[in-house]
Amino acid sequence: MFKLIFKTIVIIVFMVFLSVSLAIWKGGEPFRYFGEGVISVGKSIMKFGDFVDEFISGSEKLKKSYDDLKDVISTDER
Repeated sequence: MFKLIFKTIVIIVFMVFLSVSLAIWKGGEPFRYFGEGVISVGKSIMKFGDFVDEFISGSEKLKKSYDDLKDVISTDER
């Protein structure tokens, strides 16, 4: 059991050193793809946030219009 844990830790440490050395050696070029992906996801989240903000601010106007329409349609024949 300890051999498995030790091998797993050694592999993880090796992968960390390999990633860091590759980033330093190539100037971060292999990791730019992931950076561009993160940027595109961030832009998508910002667009979604703007949409939600616009929807929330418009919901008050929509609710008021709905209430006005409901008052016009409903009759007070009680």
